[in-house]
Amino acid sequence: MRFLGRLLRVVLATLISFMSLTLIAQTPAAAADGDLDTSFSGDGWLIQNSHASGEDGWESVAFDASGNIVAGGWWNNNGVTGKHSWAINRVTGAGACTNALKFDNNCGTQQFFSPRKDHISEILIQDDDKIVAVGSAGTNGNEPGGDYDCTVTRFASNKDFQNKDSGFGTNGVVRPNFESSKWDYCKGGAIDADGKIVIVGYVKHGASRYDATIGRLNTDGSWDTSFDSDGKRTEHFDNDDLFQAVAIQPDGKIVAVGGSQWGHAAGNVLLARYNTDGSLDTSFGGGDGWQVTDFSNQDRGWDVKIQSN
Repeated sequence: MRFLGRLLRVVLATLISFMSLTLIAQTPAAAADGDLDTSFSGDGWLIQNSHASGEDGWESVAFDASGNIVAGGWWNNNGVTGKHSWAINRVTGAGACTNALKFDNNCGTQQFFSPRKDHISEILIQDDDKIVAVGSAGTNGNEPGGDYDCTVTRFASNKDFQNKDSGFGTNGVVRPNFESSKWDYCKGGAIDADGKIVIVGYVKHGASRYDATIGRLNTDGSWDTSFDSDGKRTEHFDNDDLFQAVAIQPDGKIVAVGGSQWGHAAGNVLLARYNTDGSLDTSFGGGDGWQVTDFSNQDRGWDVKIQSN
């Protein structure tokens, strides 16, 4: 009897093992963290031509309230040397270009400001789902060969990218000059709790000097004069400073990141924090509101996020 019981246990264990292996073989392997999400565009990635020919680059991406993906960047006008146009693209959260999202007979379109290198650097989505693009675009200013200006555009509520929001700036476009006789570049933006738009970037003085810039626009695109009395600041912290990105804390304080000693052999990460009135927060950075960090050799800050704490 003991032998029979032992035999039955062995047979039962073998059957359970066999059934388990069969179930494993029939069950698809679960996707691991970090695997491409194949529910997006079928294979987890998407190449989106904003035009039939030429090169494209996306510099920023955001999700609207419906989960659609909006990307902004540039198109090189079929390879024309030194000529880039603003490019903007929208697809569903699954990576599909649907009729409901189309504009200009496609899910991508271009904005021509100048025959120069015009780029969108940041895409922002307002609470009312209007899309704001922050970047830079050329002009035909007093600088030799033309000027560059910080450029902010807001699109109409129907999301037709051929129609800009007439309630913002001039026909939906604002050129918020930090210094009218210099090249201005806006590289980052954020929307605060009041719907105002914070923009950061830099002013280029000649061939090799840079000063960081930060400003705040009202919801109509005008300068917010409650921010440092005229809506903007130009900063010379260390040497050749610029801001690349900005984030807003829950208490409304503004954090900007970028680089100092830009273009030099040994650059440093630049970090600054501002109060809501535009003054530097002297409780940050050892008493002056800013700091530079030398990690190794050529250090640069490209983006910033605020943790929950």
